[in-house]
Amino acid sequence: MHTATQLKSEGKTEPICLEPGEYEWLRPSRLSAAWNLMHGDEELTTLSSPKSFGRMVTFESAGENYTIKKGGVRNPGGDLRTMSSDEPITVVSLQNVTTSSISEYGKNYILKRKEKTEEWTLFEGEDMIFRAVRDTSGRLPKGTVTVVKPISITIMVFAWFMIFSDEMQ
Repeated sequence: MHTATQLKSEGKTEPICLEPGEYEWLRPSRLSAAWNLMHGDEELTTLSSPKSFGRMVTFESAGENYTIKKGGVRNPGGDLRTMSSDEPITVVSLQNVTTSSISEYGKNYILKRKEKTEEWTLFEGEDMIFRAVRDTSGRLPKGTVTVVKPISITIMVFAWFMIFSDEMQ
């Protein structure tokens, strides 16, 4: 059973939709800044950075290349865009230390960190979309995400970027 589907509408490819289930973010090497999104043995995408602790990452999905850039002190938040566009698809704004708002295609999400834990939850309105747990206890950091409602891979990747680059690490 495929858990990721590629949709086509009006001649353009929509981002892959991740179905409910268990997903893992795995770090392939301690020396790498990359993260692989896995569903079982299937690698869905790789989030990579040209720098180990940079504020920009790239990934590919459904034949499209994307960049995510995180803002700095003067411009908190960040955005996701295709490499072929100057306009962001997804935008995040930080509400406070534990909460971020994410907007994509008219949908609004809230990413909340459970205080003093390595646990995050993504909500759309009152509905929980996924629960993510970051684990830094082993030789390589990893994360487990339990998706309970279908979500675009762009939201999943963007949220994971916010989680792994969280300043409270």
